[in-house]
Amino acid sequence: MSSDSTKSNKAFNKALDNFTFEMAGRGAVRHLFDIGMSVSEIHNELLYPVPEEKIREEVWTYLLEKGVILLEEPDDGHKTLQYEFVKETNEYGRVSFRRVEKKMPEETDMDGEHESNASAYVKAEFGKLRYKDPEDFERKLMKLDGRDRIYITDLPWPLQPVWHRKDERIQRIMKVFEPAE
Repeated sequence: MSSDSTKSNKAFNKALDNFTFEMAGRGAVRHLFDIGMSVSEIHNELLYPVPEEKIREEVWTYLLEKGVILLEEPDDGHKTLQYEFVKETNEYGRVSFRRVEKKMPEETDMDGEHESNASAYVKAEFGKLRYKDPEDFERKLMKLDGRDRIYITDLPWPLQPVWHRKDERIQRIMKVFEPAE
């Protein structure tokens, strides 16, 4: 078999793999994550083989799309966007879908006051911490309860800082990871 046909077979197999995952896996992975499953639990639950790394990447992408994690620091003028698909039918009856942005509602604090978008997020540097001092990172992980620990270890945190939407889970986690003042 020639080198060119081997390359085209690999490209075809990769495209087929991506298509199969798109059609059968993406929605399942997102749903199972939403109901609280970890990457390994999702991997075990799926009826077809999907590598854990692919599930991990899909969960990360999903969190980025939902605005749970931002790659850039939010500011008060920045509104996190979510996307939805709108079904449209043209004059010939052809159905198509168009992705449109929808603004997320402002976060509110306990008193019902509107919180600025920037204060609705917390800076997270788990990738950098894991790389810089693996032993300290492991010690801090061991202080977390099982589900919080799995949440941190399941995600492919980059070396640069990201911003995570302030929720109960990340606030519990950050109490362990933030330096004592």
